Amino acid sequence: IKDELSEVVDRKMQNFARADVVEELKSNIPTMKSAISQVSKNNQTLFGEIKSIKVYLEAEAKSVSTLQESIENKADKAALEELAKYSVQTRAKISSQQALNLSQSNELQN
Repeated sequence: IKDELSEVVDRKMQNFARADVVEELKSNIPTMKSAISQVSKNNQTLFGEIKSIKVYLEAEAKSVSTLQESIENKADKAALEELAKYSVQTRAKISSQQALNLSQSNELQN
């Protein structure tokens, strides 16, 4: 009887301990809900900041692309100017050579 009574008392004590744990967990629920809500707000704030950073980086990428195009256009323009100078020089040499050829041809005919 003593052992049975001891077992019954042990079970009752365990049930009380479980009830205490359950009550403590229940009392923590509002705190946990509040913490979850705060984490959710923080996530929304971070998401907004990430979107802002994305917009900023896209604008920077567009700016860099425009700058690169400008540099390429300037390089192309410089190359075209150099080609034009070379073309003028070449035409001048050809004209000079043609004049020389005409002069030599006239001398040969005379």
